[in-house]
Amino acid sequence: MKVAQIDKKGIDDVFLWYPVAPPGYASLGCVVTKTDEMPSKDSICCPKLGLVNQANISEDPISRSSSSKGPNCWSIWKVGNQGCTFLARPDLKKPSARLAYSIADHAKPKAPDNVTAELKLGSLSISILDSSCGMVTPIFDTTISSINLATHGRFETINVVLICSIAASTFNRHLEAWEPLVEPFDGIFKLETYDTSEHPPSKVGKRIRVSATSPLNVNLSSANLDLLIETLISWRRQIDLENRSSIRNEDSLENLKIADNLSSSALDEDDFQRVVFENKLGCDVYLKKQEDTENTIQLLQHDNQISLLMPPARFSDKLNVLSNSTEARYYIVIQIFESKGLPIVDDGNDHSYFCALRLLIGSQTSDQYKVFPQSARTRCVNPVETAELQTHHAKWNEHFIFEVPEQASANLEIEVTNLASKAGKGEVLGSLSIPIGRGTTTLKRAASIRILQQAADVKRVMTCPLTGKATGLDEGDRKGCGALVLSCCYIERSTQTDFQSWKDSISNAETGFWVGLTPDGPWESFTAVLPLSIIPKSLNSNHFAFEITMKNGKKHATLRSLAVIANDSDIKLEVSVCPINKLNSSMINDKSTSSTNNVDEVFENQWYQPTSGWTSNHSSDHGIELGQWSTKDCSYSSKAFFEPRLPPDWKWTSPWKIEKSTSVDCDGWAYAADIQNLNWPSSWRSSKSPHDYVRRRRWVRTRQLLQEQSVEIARNVVAIVDPYSSTALPWTAMIKDMDLCLQVRPFSVKSDESYNWSQVLSLGCDSLPKQQQSSLSRQSTMKQSSVPSRNSVLRLADLEKKDVLSYCSPLVGIKQYFWLSVGVDASIVHTDLNMPVYDWKFSFNSILRLENKLPYEAEYSIWEKSAEGNMVERQHGIVSSGGSAFIYSADIRKSIYLTLFVQNDWILEKDAELIMDLLSLEHVSSFWMVQKRTQRKLRVSVEHDLGASDAAPKTIRLFVPYWIKNNSSIPLAYRIVEIEQAVNADADSLSRPDSLSRPDSLSRVAKSSKFSLRYSSKSLVRRGSVSQKSTQILEVIEDCAMNYIMLSPQDYVNSSTNTRESRDNTFRPAQVAICVAVGRCKQYSIGVSLFELENKENVDVKAFGSDGSYYWFSVQLKMASDRTKVVNFLPRALFINRTGRSIILSEYHSEVEEHLHPTDPPKVFQWRSEFGNEF
Repeated sequence: MKVAQIDKKGIDDVFLWYPVAPPGYASLGCVVTKTDEMPSKDSICCPKLGLVNQANISEDPISRSSSSKGPNCWSIWKVGNQGCTFLARPDLKKPSARLAYSIADHAKPKAPDNVTAELKLGSLSISILDSSCGMVTPIFDTTISSINLATHGRFETINVVLICSIAASTFNRHLEAWEPLVEPFDGIFKLETYDTSEHPPSKVGKRIRVSATSPLNVNLSSANLDLLIETLISWRRQIDLENRSSIRNEDSLENLKIADNLSSSALDEDDFQRVVFENKLGCDVYLKKQEDTENTIQLLQHDNQISLLMPPARFSDKLNVLSNSTEARYYIVIQIFESKGLPIVDDGNDHSYFCALRLLIGSQTSDQYKVFPQSARTRCVNPVETAELQTHHAKWNEHFIFEVPEQASANLEIEVTNLASKAGKGEVLGSLSIPIGRGTTTLKRAASIRILQQAADVKRVMTCPLTGKATGLDEGDRKGCGALVLSCCYIERSTQTDFQSWKDSISNAETGFWVGLTPDGPWESFTAVLPLSIIPKSLNSNHFAFEITMKNGKKHATLRSLAVIANDSDIKLEVSVCPINKLNSSMINDKSTSSTNNVDEVFENQWYQPTSGWTSNHSSDHGIELGQWSTKDCSYSSKAFFEPRLPPDWKWTSPWKIEKSTSVDCDGWAYAADIQNLNWPSSWRSSKSPHDYVRRRRWVRTRQLLQEQSVEIARNVVAIVDPYSSTALPWTAMIKDMDLCLQVRPFSVKSDESYNWSQVLSLGCDSLPKQQQSSLSRQSTMKQSSVPSRNSVLRLADLEKKDVLSYCSPLVGIKQYFWLSVGVDASIVHTDLNMPVYDWKFSFNSILRLENKLPYEAEYSIWEKSAEGNMVERQHGIVSSGGSAFIYSADIRKSIYLTLFVQNDWILEKDAELIMDLLSLEHVSSFWMVQKRTQRKLRVSVEHDLGASDAAPKTIRLFVPYWIKNNSSIPLAYRIVEIEQAVNADADSLSRPDSLSRPDSLSRVAKSSKFSLRYSSKSLVRRGSVSQKSTQILEVIEDCAMNYIMLSPQDYVNSSTNTRESRDNTFRPAQVAICVAVGRCKQYSIGVSLFELENKENVDVKAFGSDGSYYWFSVQLKMASDRTKVVNFLPRALFINRTGRSIILSEYHSEVEEHLHPTDPPKVFQWRSEFGNEF
C-alpha cells in the first residue's frame, strides 16, 4: 500500500510503501522505491507475531515536509527496533503504536516434554591437591556458596541459570600460605541451547552469559602463574608415563626390572630441578646433600660452580598436621605388576580387568582411619590370551601408597574384576588378603620415595594365588582363579611431637641441602624452595647472601657476601681490602710515596738562532754559561747527557723518557724568552711566539727503594672489575671482628703508570680557602656533616649510606690525581630481632662526566684555576656525537673550566668557560661559539646534573635546541626569518577545522579569496617575496657542505627586540621560520614555522634554483634526544630504476629530459613547470 510521495526540486521522486502482512504475521516498517510501481512481494519478509514484540515510536519525526497540508505533505517516524526501520504517513500525525514491532528474544519452547528442575545448595568446596607419600602440595581451592540452580526445556532448547557466590585461592609454595585468586563475588551464569539449522538435521548451538552483581577482582601474581604452569607440566608427564607403560607387554619375570623403570610414577627425572651453585664467598665451602640414606659432600671452591639436581618441594599434609597427632606412622608402597592364569568366562561380553585395593586397619587403631578408609583401583586393561593354557594375562604395573599407623595391624585386600562381564555390571574373578603390618616379614624397608624410580628388587616380588568368591571350592578350583604378581615395601616416618620441628624436618628432609666451611660442619640448611630473591644466611654467626637468579633458562644459586662493588666507569678498577691497623699515618698521607719511590730528572735546553733555527750549542744566557743538559735550577750543566748516581738500596724502575704530562707541545718542549722566565712548571708556553728564543724539556726516570718489600702491608687484591660490571667482596671482609678498609685504583699493566690506593677526601671547611668558608652556611650542595673532617679510608665495619669523594695519588712524576665518586647504598634483606640485615653496594664512578649532545664530535680540555690564578689543564680528549667523556683528573672543590673545539671549525668565543663551581654555583648555563670559516655565532646550552650530594657524580650536557638535516644530495641553503604574528594567525586560523564557526571567519575567508584572486598560482609558487614583506631576515646560512646545521632560536630574541620595540623579550617558536633554496640561489621558499612543525606531521615546501627550477621537499620534525629536535628536509619523491633498462623522465609540456639508469642512485626529480603536477 502506497503511503506517501516525496516530490522536491533538485531530487528524484521518492515513493513510500507499507507492506500489508497476512494474518498471523507483522510488518516491521515501510520500504522506499524510486518509481510508482508496487515493490515485488518476493523482496519483502514479514515475521510471525510470536517472534515480535510491541516497540516504541519516536516522539518527533526524523523528516517531514515543509507544508502541513496538500498532496505534498508527508512525515517519517523512527521505530525503536533492532533493524532501525521507519513508518511513513501522508500527514504530520504520529503513527499508531500498534504498527511498531521489534524482534523478540528467543522464545522458550513450550513442548509437552519440557523438564523443569531446581537445586539449592548451601556450600560446595573443591580442592586440588598433589599428594605423594603423605606429603601433600595444595594447588587450587574454590568455594561456591548460596547455590541456586534452575533448568527448563529440552536438551536442544534448554535454559540453565546458576546464581551463586564464588571465591578461589591458589597456594603459594614460597610463603606456604593461600593467596586469593578470585575474591568473593556474586554472579549469574546462564546457559542456553538452541536450534541453529533451518532445515533438518538440526544443529544445537550454545550460548553462555555471565554477569556479576558485585565487583569482580582477580589477583594474578608470578607465584600462582608458576604454580599453574608446573601443574600442567606435571599432568602431561604423568599421561606420558602411563602411555609408555601401557605399550610394554613383557612375557617373563626377567623383564620386571625394565618394567619397574617404566612404572607409572608421579616422579620423573625432569621433575628434579637442576640448580647451578656458584661460590663467590672468597673461600672454599662444602655442600652436603642427602640422597636416599646417605649424605654426599662436595667441595665447592671459590669462583667455581657445580650443578645439582634438586627434587621438587613438598609440603606437609595440613589436615594431619593440625591434629597434632604424636602417633608414629609409616607408608606401604604396593606395586601391582600383572595377573596370570585368569579364567576365561565366555558369556558373549568383552573382557576388561582391573584390581580394587582396600586397606583394613585393626581395631586398636584410632578412629581417624575408621572414619576415612583408604582404597584405590587400577585402570582397566584388555587382557592377552594365553594359547596353551586358555587363560588371560593382564598387566597393570602401577604403584599405590597407603598410610598405616605403626602400632596397628593391617591387611590389604585385593580383588580382580572383569568390568565388562554380565553386560557391564562386572564380576569378581578372584581375591586375596595379605598382612602388611609392622611385624610382617614379607615387607622390606625402602630408603625413600625415590625407590620408585630405581630398578625392581626381585626379592620383593611375590606371586599370590587368587581365591574364588565361593567358599565350597576345592584346591584345584582355587588354582584355576589365577595369580597376582606384586611387590610390597614400606617407608618409615618418625614420631614428631613438636609441630614446628616436624615441619622443619619435613622441609629439609630429602629435598634440601646444607653449606659448611669444613666437611664436618657446622652446617647451614637450605630448603628446596628457591624463590628468585636474596636470602640472608649465616656461617659462624656471620651473615652472607644466598642470591637466586635465572640465567639462560637455568636457576643459579650464588653464595656471596652482603657487599657488591659496581664499576660504573669506563676503565678497569683494581679492588683491594686491607686491615686498618696496617695503615700507619705515613701511608695514609698523600706524600708517603716519596720515601719509597723517587723521580730523577734532567733538563734538555735549546736556543733559537734566526739563521739556523733551534740548536743545542751552549750559549751565555744573562751571564750564565749553560750547556745542552742541566739540572732544573741550572746549577749544573753539561754538553753531554749525564745520569744522576743511583743511591744504595735503590733500583731503577723505568728507563729515561720525556715527560709530557703538562701543557707542552707534542715533543715535550716548553718555550720562553730566556731561561730565567722559564720557571718550570709555573710559567711556560706550549707553542713558540716571536719573542721566544729558549726552550727546554724534561727527562725523567723513576727509582724504588729495595726495602719496600719489607714494609709492604698485608693487602688482599680482591678482583679487577671491568667497566660497567660488578663483583662481590670476600665474605671474610664483612665479618664483624675484621676491621678492614676498601680501596681501589685504576688498573694498569705498567708499574710506572700506576696509582696509589684510594683514600676518602673531606669536603668540609678545612679543605677550603678562608674567604670561601662563609658560603657554606647557605643552602647549597656542600654539607659538612656528610663527609669526614680529614683524609681517611672507607671502613667496612663502619658503613653508612652516603656519597664520598675518593682520590688516588700518582706513584711517580707529577701526573694528575685520579678522582672517583663512591656511592654507598644498602637495601634491607632481612630483619633479625629488630636488627636489619643490609646488602651493601659500592658504586664507583667518575666524579664528572661530559655528555656531547651536539651533532659533531668535539675536542675538549678540562682546566682548573689554581690558588695563584693560573689555568692548569687536567684532562684532554675527544668526545663523539652522542657520547660521553669520563673526567677523572678534575678536582670539583675548585672551579672547573672548559675549552671546546667542535668539528667544522667551531671554537669558543672566549678562552675558557666556567662550567662548574660548587661553592658559588655561578657556572654558565650557555656559552657562545663561533665558526671561523663563516663567522657564524651559535649559543650552546649547558645543563648541570649535580646529583643528590656533594660527592655524587656530576654530569655536564652540551646541546642546542634544533638541528637542520638535509637528507638529500641537493645542496641547500637556509634563511632564518621572523614571521609577522598577524599574518600567521590568519593563515593558521583558516587551516583549522573549527575556523568557520568563529564570528570573524567570514571576513578572513573574504580576505583570503581576494588575496588568491590578486595573485595567481604562478605568483604564489614563484614569487616568494610576497611573504617576505611580512618577515625579518635573522640569519642566512649558505654553507651547503655540512650534514647538520645547528640552530638556537633564542639567539634571535635580542636582535628581534631591537628592531621591533612593540614586542616582548619572550621567545616564541611560532615567530621563527626556516626558508630554503638550492645552492646560492637568492630566491627562497616561504618560511616553515617551527611552531607549525610541532603541530603537523610534515610540511611540503619548494626549494628554488637559480635557473628557475625547483625541488619538492617534505619537512619533518623528529626528536634526536630528549633535548634536541631535528628539522629534516626529505625529498617528497625519489625515483629508482629497477627495470634493468635506462628510462627517460620528462615533465609534462617540457622538452627537458633526464636519463635514469639502473645503476644510478635514487634521484630527486627537478621540476621546471610552474605547476609541477605531471611528468
